[in-house]
Amino acid sequence: MDADPAKSNLWGVAEKDPQLARDGIRLRQFGQQIIERLGGKRIHPAWVVPGGVSEPLSQDNRDAILATIPEALAIAGRTLAWFKKTTHAFREEIGSFGNFPSLFMGMVKEDGGITFYDGKLRIGDAAGNLVADGLDATRYFDYLGEKVEP
Repeated sequence: MDADPAKSNLWGVAEKDPQLARDGIRLRQFGQQIIERLGGKRIHPAWVVPGGVSEPLSQDNRDAILATIPEALAIAGRTLAWFKKTTHAFREEIGSFGNFPSLFMGMVKEDGGITFYDGKLRIGDAAGNLVADGLDATRYFDYLGEKVEP
């Protein structure tokens, strides 16, 4: 939370805590290797299809994944310990970070069910109270505004 934005990246982490940076890279690699074993490639595999997956998990791939889990768990444990220690120092900031009153908007059919194309806008607050209902979706920009705050 108090990091220099110029150092708020992998290189800044590596400079301050090389093991944390190595762990982050290794955990990402662990995830990518699982994706590759399941789907045949690390980026955007076409393995998931409607109703399931395109092929079952082989025993060899299962065993290879299982063999890497202890290291991944150890990394996750170290990372969580670091995270807990770090976040404790920023308890007040974390309590309010991203915590602001907001409204929620969706499009609904006549019967109140969700729709994505033809319907009216409904706006509710964080407590679930209805703020506005039956708004014309074509007038979307009449209901929303932009405001800059400090």
